[in-house]
Amino acid sequence: MKKNTTWKDRYRGIDFSVSNWQLESTGDCWAYYIFLVLDQLPEDVRERFWLEPEPTEWKSMPIRYDYYSEPLISELDWHGGCTWYSKEGFEGNRRVVKIGCDYQHYWDEGRHYNLDFVADEARHTIDTLHELIPGIMKWCCYCGDYFVPEADERRCPECKDK
Repeated sequence: MKKNTTWKDRYRGIDFSVSNWQLESTGDCWAYYIFLVLDQLPEDVRERFWLEPEPTEWKSMPIRYDYYSEPLISELDWHGGCTWYSKEGFEGNRRVVKIGCDYQHYWDEGRHYNLDFVADEARHTIDTLHELIPGIMKWCCYCGDYFVPEADERRCPECKDK
């Protein structure tokens, strides 16, 4: 059995996770992922994150998503580029996509990372998301709706005084 540790957090209204696991050949392996609830994005960009699957010839991976062709994903500042896209939520429920990157690139050999470094890079990716897409909403912890925050608010204006 292999050890895999995952930490989760939220930054600027976006959930993210950092994962670490061990490989015999390379030792520590790191990755981070951001989780976008499409309802929290401005309506004019939501569908750009809900990519259409493309069939492949590989039995181990019958479909893939061409996230490189979507600038709102590929132009985010990822460690070595985006290497992961999956749909985590589906029609009928809130749609959620998981997008991320791993640190297993040939130019990373011999480099050592830690949780703080990888989490900071995940936060930086979220910062670039906010730069590319103004008006990303946050989830109100009181009523459960999404709202555009004026500051680091946890409640929407309607619930702020409740």
